[in-house]
Amino acid sequence: MTWNSEPHARVPTRKYKRATSVVFLKTDAPFGGLSNMAGGYPLRVLGTRINTSEALYQACRFPHLPDVQQIIIGQASPMTAKMKSKPHRKNSRPDWDRVRVKVMRWCLRVKLVQNWAKFSELLLRTDDKPIVEESRRDDFWGAKPVDEQTLVGMNVLGRLLMELREAVKEQGEAEFLTVGPLDLPEFLLFGQPIEAVSRSGLPARAAHALPTARPDERRPSQTQPEQASLFDAPVATEAPAPVYPAQATPASASAGDLKPYPEMKDSGVPWLGEVPAHWQLLPALAVYRPRQVRNTGLVEKAVLSLSFGRIIVKAPEKLRGLVPESFETYQIVEPGNIIVRTTDLQNDQTSLRIGHAHHRGIITAAYMCLETKPIVLNEFGYQYLNAYDLLKIIYGFGSGLRQNLDFSDIKRMPVLVPPSDEQATIVRFLDHADRRIRRYIRAKHKLIKLLDEQKQAIIHRAVTRGLDPDVRLKPSGVEWLGDVPSHWDELLLGRCLDRIQQGWSPVAAEGALGNDQWAVLSLSSVKRGIFDPAAIKPIPTTAKVPKGIEVRDGDLLLTRSNTRDLVGDVCVASGVRHKTVLCDLIYRLTPDLRRFDARFLMFQLLSRIGRVQIERDARGSSGTMPKIAQRHIRSWKVLAPSLQEQRVIVRAIEGQSSLADEAVARARWEIDLLREYRTRLIADVVTGKLDVREAAAWLPEEADEPEPLDEAQVEGGAEESDTDGVPEEAAT
Repeated sequence: MTWNSEPHARVPTRKYKRATSVVFLKTDAPFGGLSNMAGGYPLRVLGTRINTSEALYQACRFPHLPDVQQIIIGQASPMTAKMKSKPHRKNSRPDWDRVRVKVMRWCLRVKLVQNWAKFSELLLRTDDKPIVEESRRDDFWGAKPVDEQTLVGMNVLGRLLMELREAVKEQGEAEFLTVGPLDLPEFLLFGQPIEAVSRSGLPARAAHALPTARPDERRPSQTQPEQASLFDAPVATEAPAPVYPAQATPASASAGDLKPYPEMKDSGVPWLGEVPAHWQLLPALAVYRPRQVRNTGLVEKAVLSLSFGRIIVKAPEKLRGLVPESFETYQIVEPGNIIVRTTDLQNDQTSLRIGHAHHRGIITAAYMCLETKPIVLNEFGYQYLNAYDLLKIIYGFGSGLRQNLDFSDIKRMPVLVPPSDEQATIVRFLDHADRRIRRYIRAKHKLIKLLDEQKQAIIHRAVTRGLDPDVRLKPSGVEWLGDVPSHWDELLLGRCLDRIQQGWSPVAAEGALGNDQWAVLSLSSVKRGIFDPAAIKPIPTTAKVPKGIEVRDGDLLLTRSNTRDLVGDVCVASGVRHKTVLCDLIYRLTPDLRRFDARFLMFQLLSRIGRVQIERDARGSSGTMPKIAQRHIRSWKVLAPSLQEQRVIVRAIEGQSSLADEAVARARWEIDLLREYRTRLIADVVTGKLDVREAAAWLPEEADEPEPLDEAQVEGGAEESDTDGVPEEAAT
């Protein structure tokens, strides 16, 4: 053993044998999730979503530079986040070299707390082997290979992971409900002190108050337990379990917070931990059975779809995408059946995969259809699988790198079974909570719609009349456009563009996206003037990527095909991940910069000027998935003030709509929090972490709400999609 003499610490350099260690390098490898660069482990600190622990770690360098933190956190790729920090590293906090190990330990704990099921399972799968990050350049955080079998380095990240693994083994989930802030000066995010972080991403004190708490309630105090460490470590604050809402009771009764069951036992399952002593633990095959009844003879015509985690009926006019030649290949679904979308596991680890059927119909045979056995109530059986879906535990089943699962892969999955009367109580409690949360979410979606309409009015006025209320007008000659400023030109868009490019449609690769791997934009990356750099899919490393279609910041993007209300959607790219290319459903418009500002042109195409022409020209063989040809784009009419006036108008639009944008962003954040709260509540109740029997006894009787039949009714509207514009029933 040798010692490194860096001034911040004396850390030993060690040798590791590859054969007896868990070595990770690429994020798409079996233990790639241990890397800070791994996707699929989102974080939320002070309400801000952060894609990876690497981005959080880099942002902690610059507590005094919130603008730099924003740039880093805004990157879709962890490698890009790291690269964005490099120009500013000379301005890192003065004690960075001395505190960076403490910061890394804290970041890893946040990753664990907010991704408990997935990350703890991965840590425990390493058994007691040394964990080593392989690196060709960095022997501080990792270890360098010196031959095929040996790695040498300080391996600080690997040792922090081993330290965390031991804490998981010894302390269990109950000790990882929150992570306290580091005892460092200026431990800030966007100028705000970082507080104890909870699973929901709210500060711990706010999480305790979600959604209500009694004024006279006494909270358990937070303590600072000592922990063994491989390094000179700060101690993270561990807080008690989050408080769930107490239900209203008669005045003579006393309502308290939901509490654990009085008697618990060890389940023997790492992610379940302790469970109620009187509950059974059975394999899935004792609780569920698969069924598949083909739609032979087209006996059933109602097509169902799994959308937003709910089974909805698709109207015939809304069937789109890869619709089969015959619906005889589909399977018949009965009310009460549980549908599991088992396809595309490697490329999509965000969509909800479990749905509960309330209507008879047909759905693709590629999905798994399950019935519950008499030992469980049907609704409880659904809620249990729903919890596994929400917590992403389902991704741990199966073997190897597989695109699909079948029942043989999950038949040994552990399922907790309470007594039947207790199942009914749990179902009633969760149904009540879910109704309330869905009402809140629908209200937020309605607010977002109103704010979007307000922004559209601002845009339309500015791009058709300018900013001067007394400007002289002239007839445009177009009935739906009316009068326009007399000094503005009316041009064909084709005369204002240097080029229109269409992208490429590769087959997506299996597994997670590597840092240096090519990716392709998905259709959902363009949405109402907003670019989402994270809406990408990996391209196989063996694919030959065409030249000239890499996306750059500032590119004007327009969707070539989508539903009628979304085709021709447009945005200006920003924060683009390196090695990202256009897909074939997105055009890149390159304006003549002597005539047009790209953002002004974007706003025109978003306004009624653009939408009228786009929807007029969108056409195709399917009435619900029309396409736009390049000749149509070139024929559209646009209004052209001077370049200087365009830029003034753009600044005015962005300024006037900023409040609406902030309100929309806050509403979406609140929706995320509500969904995260619902996830935690369902998981904790069906896995026996919280006893709801007393609370459920005081619930009011509520009239049944009709299940949404169409995706437009789901949680306030189709604000998002599980399938990027292609219906899930199209899978084959």
